[in-house]
Amino acid sequence: MSDELLDAHPTDVLELDELWSFVKARRHKVWTWIALCHRTRQVVAYVWSA
Repeated sequence: MSDELLDAHPTDVLELDELWSFVKARRHKVWTWIALCHRTRQVVAYVWSA
């Protein structure tokens, strides 16, 4: 596993995915957004929000 991102190419496309889940109880919904490079399948960024 590498801790470094591969170099970006001008034609790279980012794929954005979102999901949500409950944490401990239904009233605690948590959202997650993930940005993936389509070519390399590397996670470029992510955010958790309660």
